[in-house]
Amino acid sequence: MANNKGLLDNTTFENLIKEDYWIRCIAQPVACCDQYGKFKHYRTCSYPDEYIVTPEQIEQAKTEYQRRHREELESLQPGILAFVTMGMDFDVKLDNSPNNHRIRCNFYNSKGHKYFIELTSTMDKKHYFVDFSVDVDLEEQRKGTFIQDYYNACGLTRAVKIPATWPAILQLVNHAYKCNYTTGKLFKYFISPDEYSNTSK
Repeated sequence: MANNKGLLDNTTFENLIKEDYWIRCIAQPVACCDQYGKFKHYRTCSYPDEYIVTPEQIEQAKTEYQRRHREELESLQPGILAFVTMGMDFDVKLDNSPNNHRIRCNFYNSKGHKYFIELTSTMDKKHYFVDFSVDVDLEEQRKGTFIQDYYNACGLTRAVKIPATWPAILQLVNHAYKCNYTTGKLFKYFISPDEYSNTSK
């Protein structure tokens, strides 16, 4: 259970707004109502601490959120394979680990063919398995039909387990999908995997 810290004072706000995690929490609060359904206030959906936030703080956080959103999108260059986190972080137990329970991305191979992949961590958090491998271009072609042969692209879905490291992920993607990505990156707070597609060099 989260600790209710009450109204977020300005000094604490100025410190929290510098952190990516809190930018999102303040910019995307939840509305709280009393037992009769009457609106009371907004509060952060955060752990282990939560705060009541003002409309002014929310607007300032939204402005900062949009700035960070632009920065993240602009940081994507050809050759960077960037995933978006879809689960909670876990402690890094391996060197150069993306340390999240579930990550996903859209990407193009070296011939411009579009795919989607989602990786889910194993219980020991030392490996990933391929939860989804989708041929996105083929999926578009099959719209309006009952054919669903675009799933399990390259025969990877539930069939492959790899170490939870960027070198292993890059090797899998480059080999299976005929790409040549050189760097792995993880987005956590500001963009969704539907907003961009990685481009292979």
